[in-house]
Amino acid sequence: MFLSNRIYLTKRKKKKILKIIILLIAVIVIATILIIKFYPTSKINLKNKGFSETEVSWIQNLSKETQEYFLATEELYPLLKEKNFQVSNFSEYIAFYQKNNNLSFYELVMVVNHGLQNSNIEIIHDVLEFFYTENFEPNRLTRYIAYQNENSELEKEKIILFVNQDIDEVTMIYDESIDHFLKEKYFIKKNLKRYISYYTNNKVDYATTVARVNSNTDYDYYTNTQSADFTKGALILVNKYYYLDDSYIPTNLTIIEKEYGEANETLQILYDSFKKMANAAKEEDLNLYIKNAYQSHQELNDTYINDTISTRPGYSEYQTGLAIDIVNDSEADLSKFERTEEFRWLKNHAHEYGFILRYPNGKEKITGFSYEPYHYRYVGVEAATKIKQLNITFDEYYEYYVK
Repeated sequence: MFLSNRIYLTKRKKKKILKIIILLIAVIVIATILIIKFYPTSKINLKNKGFSETEVSWIQNLSKETQEYFLATEELYPLLKEKNFQVSNFSEYIAFYQKNNNLSFYELVMVVNHGLQNSNIEIIHDVLEFFYTENFEPNRLTRYIAYQNENSELEKEKIILFVNQDIDEVTMIYDESIDHFLKEKYFIKKNLKRYISYYTNNKVDYATTVARVNSNTDYDYYTNTQSADFTKGALILVNKYYYLDDSYIPTNLTIIEKEYGEANETLQILYDSFKKMANAAKEEDLNLYIKNAYQSHQELNDTYINDTISTRPGYSEYQTGLAIDIVNDSEADLSKFERTEEFRWLKNHAHEYGFILRYPNGKEKITGFSYEPYHYRYVGVEAATKIKQLNITFDEYYEYYVK
């Protein structure tokens, strides 16, 4: 009796296990059918084709029809490795390839990336030339095309050259003078239109055009003016285009001692440097003496009312406290200073103490002022040395190196 019961329980247990096995097999079969039906390109199959995990996910995100076409067209597989490939454009690449399979993947990707796939095929082939031109930058393609549309006679190399230097952001119209201006040492991109205009109207050379425009003297005096930038410190520019407010008074003014000049004031930084310079000159039996220095807005206004040749109040460097007139004696005439040994000494040594001859001879069209051999400006040793080495005015130096 006991034995028959054990046999019965064993048979019953075996039937239960068999049912579970059959159920598991059914689940596996159904799951397999579903996978085959809805995921015909399983990850395992795709990996077997050499695709990476990431590429598999890209492919599986395609529509069923596009996915099937891609997998059936093995020559398309290298597309995924193209340098400029963008997964967001994957379907567009395939659609464009179906119509234009004569293009390289590089060309195909570039065309689609820039939204040109619906363009006329002649336009596309014209654009393709950019891709193989030296210095081509893919992110600028739309700008190359726009510049070419405005200047269809230009070769691709020149279009790329101009756009790469952002010339198209200043002017879309090509002019032959641009080639020359780009070679000028002190070329400033934002001034390009003004260069072209000044050159066309004045017929001076390219270097002169650049120098004058950079110094704003292509404008009439006291027009297109702006407030002087006080953040520049000793390199602040004040001229007929940069002005000081009526109420401006420099800080840190100091009285000039009788040994060094007239009873006047100037900035401490200038005065300290001048004394060092004057003492060095004295060792060579030369005498440097400050004739004029800081002048307030009111003082300049009084002078301007009585003498219209002088600078307008607010546009004079004297108001900054950074400009002085130098002579060799308290009784000396400013106009005769050029003929002195002191003047010749300053030509060689002023920069060593941070001073420059502010209004040089022959630079009137740039500075806006007549030659003044006695007028010196403090800009610091570094700037003064560079201005001397480059043989440029402070106006040019400011626009190119300071502003």
